[in-house]
Amino acid sequence: MAEQRCQSCHAFPEPDLLDKESWERYVLPTMGYRLGLYHRDSGKAEGIRSEFIESGRAGELVLQANVFPAAPTISATDFQKITDYYLSTAPASPLAPATKPLISPVLPLFQPYFPDLPFRPASTTLVKIDPATQQLYVGSAQQNNLMVLDSQGKLKSTLALNQVPSDFLVQPAGSYVLNIGSFFPSDSPAGTLTFYPTDQQEPQTILKGLQRPVQAQFADLNEDNNPDILVCEFGNQTGSLSWYETPKNQPAKKHILKNAPGAARAYVQDLNDDRQPDIIALMAQGNEGIFIFYNEGQGRFREEQVLRFAPSMGSSYFELIDFNQDGYSDILYTAGDNADFAPIQKRYHGIRLYLNNGRNSFTEAFFFPQNGAYKATAADFDKDGDLDIASIAFFARFKENPAESFIYLENKGNYSFTASTFRGSNRGRWLTLDKGDIDADGDIDLILGSFVLKTKLATDQQNQDWAANGPVAVILENKIR
Repeated sequence: MAEQRCQSCHAFPEPDLLDKESWERYVLPTMGYRLGLYHRDSGKAEGIRSEFIESGRAGELVLQANVFPAAPTISATDFQKITDYYLSTAPASPLAPATKPLISPVLPLFQPYFPDLPFRPASTTLVKIDPATQQLYVGSAQQNNLMVLDSQGKLKSTLALNQVPSDFLVQPAGSYVLNIGSFFPSDSPAGTLTFYPTDQQEPQTILKGLQRPVQAQFADLNEDNNPDILVCEFGNQTGSLSWYETPKNQPAKKHILKNAPGAARAYVQDLNDDRQPDIIALMAQGNEGIFIFYNEGQGRFREEQVLRFAPSMGSSYFELIDFNQDGYSDILYTAGDNADFAPIQKRYHGIRLYLNNGRNSFTEAFFFPQNGAYKATAADFDKDGDLDIASIAFFARFKENPAESFIYLENKGNYSFTASTFRGSNRGRWLTLDKGDIDADGDIDLILGSFVLKTKLATDQQNQDWAANGPVAVILENKIR
C-alpha cells in the first residue's frame, strides 16, 4: 500500500532514508495533510489546514492546485497502515555514510581573498563573474542591492534594487536582474525580471508575477527569431518551469512546461541532434529528478524524466557538462538541501556524476559524500587536461566537520579524486558560487558567497562568529599561472 500511494506522486521513499523520529514528527503528518488528513479531532482540521495556506494570491494558488485537500483522499485506516509500516521499519537513528572521506586542510592551488565589504551579517544570494570585464557581481538580500567589484574584490559601484536578486544576466544593451520576491518559502507571485539599460534610462519590468524565480535565460525556443525567456519558478507548494514569449509591443505570453514546484536549474541544448533547442531541468521538490523537454517544433515540448530521486534527497543543483569528454553531456549533481525539517545527517547527501551513454540514459559513475552539498561546478582548474570539481555545502555539519563547507576534488583519473579545502573556509556559510577567469591569466578562479542563517548544525560560537565577522564573499584566485 505504501508503494502504491507514495509512487503516485514521487519515487518510493525507503524507510531507512530517515530515522523513526523524522518519519513520526514531520514526514508522515505532512503526507497526511497532502492526503486531506489533518487531525483526529475533526473540529481542528480546518484550522490546521489553514496554517499551510498563505493569505492573498499565494493562498489562492495553493487552493487552486488542491495541495491540501479539504476532504480525505485516503481512509484513516489505510493511512494508519502506512504509518505503522514506516515506524516499524525505520531505524532509530539516521544511518551513517558508508565512508567518511579525508579532506586535506591545505589547498595551494587557490589563494583566498576576502573582499572588505562592511555588511553584517552576510546575506549573499548570488555571485557572478564576468570575464569580459573582469568584474564581479554580488547580490545581497539584506541590502537589496547588487554590488559591482573589480578583479581585486574592491567595491566599484552599487545598484539599488529594493528587491532580492537571485540571478543576473549581462547583455550588450544592459543587464537583467531576476528578483526572487521572497527568499524564504512562499507561494507569493512577487518575483520579477527587470532590465537595467546601460544608458541609465529607467529600469523596465520585463516579467512579473513570478513565483520565487531562481534562474532566467534567453533562448529562441519556438524558433521564430525572437528571444524567449526560460524561467525556473521554484515556488514553494506551487511553482513551475515555464517559458515566456516576448513579442514586440505585446505582453509576454507564459507557456508552462511543468506545473510543479522546485524548478531549480535548467539548460537549453540540442540533446537529440535534431537541430532544435531542447530543455533539461532539475526539479527539487516532491517528485525530485532531472527532466528533459524535447522540442517538437512550434513551441511544443515532450517531457521525459531521465533521473528520479527520493523525495528526501534534497536536490540542490546540477551542471550539464561533458565530464568524460566523449562528446555527450553528462550531469554533475548535488543533493544537500536540509531545510524542510530537523537537519539530520543523510548518508546520501553529496556530489554525484551521471554519465550519458549517448542516448540520454544516465548512469551514476561517482559519488562523494558531502553533508549539505549545495552547488558543485567542474572545470580543469589545475590545467592537466581533465575536469576537477569545486563544491560548497550550505548545510554542512559545521560542528563535526567544518572543512566540508567547501571541497575541491582534484581529478586523479578513473573517477578517483583527492579532497582538500582552503584555510578560512569555515569563516562563511557558503550559499552560492561561480567560476571564471577573474584576472585574465588563463586559468579558472572561483568566488563564493555567504548567507548567514543561524543553524543547529553549527555551535553557538560558530553562529556568533558568522553574524559578527563573517565575510560577504571570498575570491579563490587560481595560482596555477
